[in-house]
Amino acid sequence: MQRLPVAVASLVLATLVSSCESSAPPADRPTPSPSSTIHDGGRVVIGVLGEPATLDPYSPVASDLTTALAEPVYPSLFHFAGSGRVVPDLAADLTVDGHHATITLRPAEWDDGTPITASDVVRSARRAGPRSGFGRLRAVRRVGRRRIEATADLGSRRRWERTLASGSLVVSRDASTHPLRTSGGPFRVAHVTPGLEVRYVRDPGWTGAPPHLTTLVVRFVDSEDIMLELLKRGRLDAAVVPSTVNLPDRVDASRFTIGRQHGSERIYLDFDGSRDDPSLRERVVGAIETKVLQQTFVRDAGVTVFRGNVAGNRSGGGSIQLAAPTGDELLGLLQRALQLQLSRAGFGVDLVTVDARTFYGPWERRDPMDVALRREVGPPITGATKVALFDVDSFVVADRRVHGVVPTGQSGGPFADVASWWRE
Repeated sequence: MQRLPVAVASLVLATLVSSCESSAPPADRPTPSPSSTIHDGGRVVIGVLGEPATLDPYSPVASDLTTALAEPVYPSLFHFAGSGRVVPDLAADLTVDGHHATITLRPAEWDDGTPITASDVVRSARRAGPRSGFGRLRAVRRVGRRRIEATADLGSRRRWERTLASGSLVVSRDASTHPLRTSGGPFRVAHVTPGLEVRYVRDPGWTGAPPHLTTLVVRFVDSEDIMLELLKRGRLDAAVVPSTVNLPDRVDASRFTIGRQHGSERIYLDFDGSRDDPSLRERVVGAIETKVLQQTFVRDAGVTVFRGNVAGNRSGGGSIQLAAPTGDELLGLLQRALQLQLSRAGFGVDLVTVDARTFYGPWERRDPMDVALRREVGPPITGATKVALFDVDSFVVADRRVHGVVPTGQSGGPFADVASWWRE
């Protein structure tokens, strides 16, 4: 933990401001036009920030990264293509009547030869949490071996399709005890090296269009600085980079393509750990000046969604712990800037950082800190203990010889269209 005096914190913020003056992210660059021939085979190594606490996407300690790592292995009823279009996956037919929908599955199998059935969909939907589109369903039931009925306040067929494409993975029966062991997607997991990587290979039993790559390696990286350095040295072919500062100045545009997914992440304050002080949320929110944070750090990589105390209550008092994950550059900058704003309002602020595996795992389930500064992908965050600050873009950087990795539109996640990736 660390506490900085206000004068020192002011100097820190001034330094941060000067370092971010050229932090506007690049305008979207289209994916390079592929050659006339798509090459099959090859290997791509892609970096992600941190390591998840679990590989089971519906575990209580699952994170956004858990869901992303499960996407190459588990199918969905629908999924996002790289262009942002929603295309059918397991769903052969969808009919909507008011708040009710009926979904019919196409014939499909797990890689052990057993069929993927309506029971698998219902079990997955009932295990799913709020990060998954399944979490928006009020009820789901099996009405046949390959038919499901669901109830939700979604309206149009298009909204049903997009919801069922958003992290709504259909997982195998053994997913809670042996996550990613049974595959129903384009890839299967060949090996997991804790603390380092997950290695995927083509699933020969996949009934869809076969993936172009033979092998996909997802490598866990401790910080964005290390991630960008590994890219420069050719140790990574691509990287999923959370919103950060000065990205165009740190990546060689002649070697790499930079793409972004607009507003795909939400940055928010979580007050779940402050159960013994119900008034803390109101007092902290009243001291936050999001306009300064937006102009200095977020800039045009996101928009403010903050709905704070319009009365401008600035009464502080007492000591609080403000936590953020290690390695996340933007959250680290925001954490220190929030310390300055809260100190001016009379708070004593201890800054706490912890590895992402803990922060988005056990600490998210039961937070020991008063306030946590988090980012999340998926449906808008809800709950009385959460205060949204910004919707921000996430970035994907890829070697120009690797195609399909950089999204050309909003997609469900960094690996949603992984079967179409290929390299020269």
